[in-house]
Amino acid sequence: MPPEIILNSSQKKTLERIQQVPTLANIMWSDVENLLRTFVDQLGGLVELGSGTIVKVKLPNAKPSIFHRPHTKECDKGTIRALRRYLIQADIINDSNCAE
Repeated sequence: MPPEIILNSSQKKTLERIQQVPTLANIMWSDVENLLRTFVDQLGGLVELGSGTIVKVKLPNAKPSIFHRPHTKECDKGTIRALRRYLIQADIINDSNCAE
């Protein structure tokens, strides 16, 4: 993770859970969205709500990505895996810490 990112304890816990192997399915979407907004605030980029459940995310060093807000409060494993890949692409987390 870039040293300039400052996370509170809840955000650190969410990031640790995203990196955990095997992939967890009980991570709250609100925690994920809060974490993404913190990255955008500190690194630059964009989190934009699209139509319906679409959330567009653009972080430095990564191509834009689209995530779908879950219908329940918790993310499924596929969403967490996609988010993990995106954070690796954006050089926020190291892929060696979360190989699956």
